[in-house]
Amino acid sequence: MFRKIQDQLQWRADLLFAGRHQDLSREYFLPLAVYLEDRLIVLSTPGELIALSQQLHDVLQARAVYQSRITVKAVELPRNGRYRVWGSWQEMSHNLQHSRRSEVIYYMRDTPSGMRSEMLNFTKVGPTELLNYAPAGLKIA
Repeated sequence: MFRKIQDQLQWRADLLFAGRHQDLSREYFLPLAVYLEDRLIVLSTPGELIALSQQLHDVLQARAVYQSRITVKAVELPRNGRYRVWGSWQEMSHNLQHSRRSEVIYYMRDTPSGMRSEMLNFTKVGPTELLNYAPAGLKIA
């Protein structure tokens, strides 16, 4: 199961880098709470999720990041199909000063169509530009 989760999360990163934001948005339940260190973003619509995904894609491109690799550090034993996943994302950039690492806890749920994320908690945010980003009408607490 550990490898399956890591492969699934890496596939999501590949969707992001390919600009497949609609496909990526289907991997999450809405509303989606996203904690970015001490900030909270609640994404209520697919459009908000897609907008945030597009912004992250743009931020990564601006920093010449060509790949982001996940390392799954731990997986909680599932209870009623729900579990947490602790991961570390390493961004690789052509400019070494722009390579960064993020630490995240995924709150996951198994569904008939695969695992989906219910909430994300970035305890360390690599793309710090996102800390000040909010799509039109989106509230950051």
